[in-house]
Amino acid sequence: TCQPHTLTVCRLAFSHDTHYLLSVSRDRSLAVTSVEQGKVLSIVKDAHQRIIWDCAWIDKQRFVTVSRDKTMRMWTLCDDNTCKLLKEWQFESGLTAVAVVDPGQILIGLEDGRVLKMNIDYDEISLQ
Repeated sequence: TCQPHTLTVCRLAFSHDTHYLLSVSRDRSLAVTSVEQGKVLSIVKDAHQRIIWDCAWIDKQRFVTVSRDKTMRMWTLCDDNTCKLLKEWQFESGLTAVAVVDPGQILIGLEDGRVLKMNIDYDEISLQ
């Protein structure tokens, strides 16, 4: 048992190889836990300005988080087990859900009821 958060855990997501468990919380933090060791490897406090509703792994190192603060953030789990922010996207409405279709395509649910499909080429983003 580990307790990386101080408030409600909103989402848990296993990495594709099941070595890591990503968690996000109402306390605006994210945590990466080693499943094998059962210990928290990295915690990012204030990863967003508002509640983090959802998270999803893109590949074995990169993942995204979405928040009521109207942002989606892409992170990487570094070799030293720290999480580094890679990129941030701003939206008109709070984000409540995220799903990775493949490493270049992400679906996002918004508070206003829309679902957006994003194609990411790491420098640009196109919404459909």
